Amino acid sequence: MPKFSIITATAVIAALATSGIALAATAPVVSKERTVSSTKAPVAIGGIKQGARLPSKDRLVFRAVTLTKGEKATVTMTAPSGKTLRALARSGRISVTVLSPKKYSSKRSVKVRVTTAAKATGKVTGRVYALAR
Repeated sequence: MPKFSIITATAVIAALATSGIALAATAPVVSKERTVSSTKAPVAIGGIKQGARLPSKDRLVFRAVTLTKGEKATVTMTAPSGKTLRALARSGRISVTVLSPKKYSSKRSVKVRVTTAAKATGKVTGRVYALAR
């Protein structure tokens, strides 16, 4: 009998561990903040057209976000040291809402909420961009 209860307890623990991993796989995935290495703007942002050359002192930082319909992710965008934020943009089938501060221009960081676009289905990947000057 003791061996049976040990096997049963092990099976229960394994089942719980597996279900926890399955739940973690459905959570939104947000990358670490990175700087765009290109000299051309990948999106229209802050008066700079898509494909136009970025001014030499401007920096464009971004985070990649992957989520499914109905999920939300809160993301903090931070300007590089010595710079302040000027504008935000997005790419992909996501929508971005500024949480705080509402007037983020000339601030060092901003917190935004990322959700899927209204007509998006399945898994959606997009990027949130911040222009820093």
